[in-house]
Amino acid sequence: MLIELEYDQIVALLDDADHAVVPGLGKFEGNADLRIARALYTLTLDGQTDDQLGSVDEGLWLGWIGRFVCQENEQGFFEYEVFEDSDQAKACFLGYGYEEPDEAA
Repeated sequence: MLIELEYDQIVALLDDADHAVVPGLGKFEGNADLRIARALYTLTLDGQTDDQLGSVDEGLWLGWIGRFVCQENEQGFFEYEVFEDSDQAKACFLGYGYEEPDEAA
């Protein structure tokens, strides 16, 4: 079952001090919170990323969504990492070897 949440609702899950961390199994195994992982995965299926690179068929897909960097490998495992802000997430995403297009070109 996929969870359909907007980006702001996903961030609210991080900021909710009362929420219980729900680890995931299977596709989402290794993530701190299954709800966040499923919701981010749903956004990626809808193409709602700030940017993306690679592909699962090539071995690794990466996506940047606000404060999150997500990845899915060729075995289908989906993971996310959360950052303090979008700039830190973008820097991590760009650190994977992706270069921003030159806006002057």
